[in-house]
Amino acid sequence: QLDVDMMELMAMEFGIETERSKDDAVLDAEQILMQQRRTDATGDSQVDAGTYPPRPPVVTIMGHVDHGKTTLMDALRRQSLQQSKGKKSTKSSNKKKKSGSQASSDVAGTEAGGITQIVSAFQVALKGQDEKITFLDTPGHAAFTAMRQSGSHAADVIVLVVAADDGISEQTVEIINLYKSIVKGSSDSGISMVVALNKIDKPGINVDEAKMRIENQLLEHGIVAEGMNQYGSEYGQPVQVIPTSGLTGQGLDDLMEGLMLQSEIMDLRADDDASGEGIVTD
Repeated sequence: QLDVDMMELMAMEFGIETERSKDDAVLDAEQILMQQRRTDATGDSQVDAGTYPPRPPVVTIMGHVDHGKTTLMDALRRQSLQQSKGKKSTKSSNKKKKSGSQASSDVAGTEAGGITQIVSAFQVALKGQDEKITFLDTPGHAAFTAMRQSGSHAADVIVLVVAADDGISEQTVEIINLYKSIVKGSSDSGISMVVALNKIDKPGINVDEAKMRIENQLLEHGIVAEGMNQYGSEYGQPVQVIPTSGLTGQGLDDLMEGLMLQSEIMDLRADDDASGEGIVTD
């Protein structure tokens, strides 16, 4: 059996435009649950969701297999582990040894071919602040399409990693189409996109030229970058394009700040007294 997103992706491959029915009966159970989560459904129509406290955004980072997604995630993991280590500095050395933090910060070096093949999640806090971002890591290889789809349904923001020396690739287009299908099937602005222009540390890269080239390529696929216009497109508001390097750490702080800004725009909130919900992604 195929879910709605897979059917839409297949239709796009054959150049067929699709339109989702308004009847929730055609939506799979996962989408219905995530729509309920995104609107903070409580069953009490008298409760104003705006009174709930802000919650950390759930961010999934996706990209072509060799555009540096895993290296970028490893750089963010190291920040998370350093923050965690600082908080646990008063605990016993035995507990530190059991944490296995050093090994888990180098997924690129431990996975076969340097390619993420598992789903994992962790939190990173902004430097000197209490705000946190929850990152969900999904495989980038073409064989793991289903896992990427599950990860995108669980996320508030998709970070699309595009290499500055390469540009939009086949898997990049797949992710863009997945994002567009989610936006088309959502009754609210439940998901947004941020583009990480990665590998800016490579010799000969002119960041401004690469950024302009990637923005034009995104526009060819219906995604409008900030600065091109203020209205965006049918697929949401203009997206941020943030230069980064997972290898040197350049732009990571800018990426974090950009994600928090996106979170504030989306006004993500949740009832911290409500029962928890989970979703299986792997």
